[in-house]
Amino acid sequence: MGMHRDPNRKRPAHVKHNHKRHREKIKRRRAAKPPRICEIPDADLQTPGQLRKLRTNPNANIELSGKRKRKIIKQLRRELKEQQVAESAMEVSATDSSNAGKKRQKKQQQAASVAMETDQ
Repeated sequence: MGMHRDPNRKRPAHVKHNHKRHREKIKRRRAAKPPRICEIPDADLQTPGQLRKLRTNPNANIELSGKRKRKIIKQLRRELKEQQVAESAMEVSATDSSNAGKKRQKKQQQAASVAMETDQ
């Protein structure tokens, strides 16, 4: 029955080894392997959690369903539209403010010319 052996007997050679040296050997083997490169399809559509999972395990089978892809694409399109509207509003307000400044200058010039005419 091999469960209980004589405590005075030596341990077999194949069981006895230096654990620290063994771990170092395994680390060297892992370091010698080239890093796994994994291409992520639709990375801009993936959620941060899914990207993190793929970084830790590149072999993970993570795919977006068609429904989820469409939802995310629509969301991105809406955000782009909002940005474009905001940018165009900024441009319009900038041109309006420059036009308003020109109008103000014209009014001041007219007032100054009227004042000069009345003085003469």
